[in-house]
Amino acid sequence: MMFSTNLCDYWTKFFEDAQIDKPERTMYVENSFEKRMKPNCLRQLNENHLDKIGITALGDQLSIMDQVKRRISDKAVVARISASIRESKFQI
Repeated sequence: MMFSTNLCDYWTKFFEDAQIDKPERTMYVENSFEKRMKPNCLRQLNENHLDKIGITALGDQLSIMDQVKRRISDKAVVARISASIRESKFQI
């Protein structure tokens, strides 16, 4: 499976900003690709969705939901990243 470099960078930075430890962060990035998660999905993300992508540790879920709130408050970031991914020549 080929991944968009932009999308990989986005999710890596997202989970890093959420202060997720590296081993889990790597797994979460891979799971996000597998489940076709895109930045524009953040507004809809909830704990049930996190469970479905393999994020079950309560502390990680809380950190991620806090990061979601920070990210969606900056609509320009989501719009810019989404546009960049759509224009990417890589397959997701």
